[in-house]
Amino acid sequence: MILPDPTLLLSFLSKANQLAQNSQRQVLIEGTLDLLLEYCQAESALVFWYDSGLYASVQRGKGATDPRNAPSPSDDWKKIADLDWIRVDSPTQLTAAQSQAVSRALNLEYPASSRILLFPMPLLECKGVLLLFYAAFADIHGAQILLERMRTEIEKARLLEISRQREERLKELNSILGEMGAILTPQQVLHTLIEQARTFLNVEATSLFLIDTERGDLVLEMASQADKEISVEKVRVPFGKGIIGCAVKTGESLIVNDAQQDQRHYSKIDHSSGFNTRSILAVPLRTRPIHLGADRGISSERIIGGLEAINKRDGSAFQPEDVELLQFLARGAATILVIAQLYSDANNLFMDTTQALVAAIDAKDPYTEGHSLRVSKLAAEIARALHLPAEEIYTIRLGAMLHDVGKIGIPDHILAKPSSLDSEEFEIIKQHTLIGEKIMSKVRSMQAVLPALVGHHERVDGKGYPRGLKGDQIPLMSRIIAVADVFDAMTSDRPYHKAMNAQNTFAYLYANVGRYFDGKCVDALKHVYQHGKWKLQTGGLENKNALEKEQADFFADAKPASA
Repeated sequence: MILPDPTLLLSFLSKANQLAQNSQRQVLIEGTLDLLLEYCQAESALVFWYDSGLYASVQRGKGATDPRNAPSPSDDWKKIADLDWIRVDSPTQLTAAQSQAVSRALNLEYPASSRILLFPMPLLECKGVLLLFYAAFADIHGAQILLERMRTEIEKARLLEISRQREERLKELNSILGEMGAILTPQQVLHTLIEQARTFLNVEATSLFLIDTERGDLVLEMASQADKEISVEKVRVPFGKGIIGCAVKTGESLIVNDAQQDQRHYSKIDHSSGFNTRSILAVPLRTRPIHLGADRGISSERIIGGLEAINKRDGSAFQPEDVELLQFLARGAATILVIAQLYSDANNLFMDTTQALVAAIDAKDPYTEGHSLRVSKLAAEIARALHLPAEEIYTIRLGAMLHDVGKIGIPDHILAKPSSLDSEEFEIIKQHTLIGEKIMSKVRSMQAVLPALVGHHERVDGKGYPRGLKGDQIPLMSRIIAVADVFDAMTSDRPYHKAMNAQNTFAYLYANVGRYFDGKCVDALKHVYQHGKWKLQTGGLENKNALEKEQADFFADAKPASA
């Protein structure tokens, strides 16, 4: 046994202290290897980190291959289990026979007289063994003192690295949740959730299940797979069945690192998709309590489904920090999803109520039934052709739907009169613009649509009603709806005229550009009709050939008003 040289050991401890000033774990590990190589006068060193019997990674010191090119578990390396006697709890030197056996097992060539020193290296989450090959100076005790000095520094660096990584991942998670919080469409929230979860946890696939509140089982709502678009069948998993079902039923997250051997695994999904599930991290989608406002109280915390992360892409096992991060993401996303669904439900209720109101008004005049809904759709198409923002298109669509709401205050005998109105009746019906504005001005959420209600009978030449606005004084919304309103009225049967064809209607519109209508809006309507985005309501144009012929006949000669 070689005893440590105190002077030499103190010199190397001084070097170790200098190395310890660095806080980067990889630098500390590589520096420790170099320090031990120099102290033991060894030709090369290998560090084996092993997990579940396989070499997880190999780091080599001086005189050997670059660690980045070291063999991975997929290469033809022997399992640690085959060299079980290498697992050591204290430093030791192998006998000559053992050294030769190790050299052969690792496919390394060293002289029979070489010394192989082994040291335990519990520096990471997995166990490890440091081997110093062909060491000329076998001071195991001194080498162990140096290793113990650096082991604490490496462990501190590891914990610091984990802390930093966790902080960075939490920042990234907050950013992801902020991105989802700006989305108010439930399907978009779900899509963002599974895509971000897959990327964030570096897994091959993610899948999201929602509870069917009527039947009680879980429905595969959406899935994401790396580098592949997948269409999801509505696979159903009985409540409490499968790994995801257990997570949802118990409210507890589950890690299963060998899914095929787990009796809870619901293999039907693998069979239908052709995907090979090896490991699963399943977390419940649990909402937070939400203050609903307007005296509706607080929605209770509940589980609405579950989220699965499947197969780590690096082949590693899921770790507790993966659970923590996916739980954080799932909980925030579940709450955002519920809020998005509440918004969607409220918006649908609002639109359904509005359409019911408009239908009731249109029903007062059997000749205009469906007119407001058609004008709404056509005005939205014109707005799209003008490349207006989506938010503005929505407002125009809503304003067009309500443009005649003021007719609720007009006597039925005037609205349903089969002949032309006299001057007194016309003055009465003109009031519907102001009546509509007055009614909807009391609704806070309707302020943006008021120009549609009051301004759709204004004229570009300033001779319209009720305020005689001229040109650009008339809001664009009103000018768009004016064109859509007249186009639908002229191409529909009314008591005072039969429906006109598109050619004559466009001829009328173009003839009155600059007088009644804005030329840009008429051109946009022409674009909508020319590209088949609108069909006339008269039966003769439901035939595709007739529609195409009329479009070709008219647009062969029509000239844009704004040209």
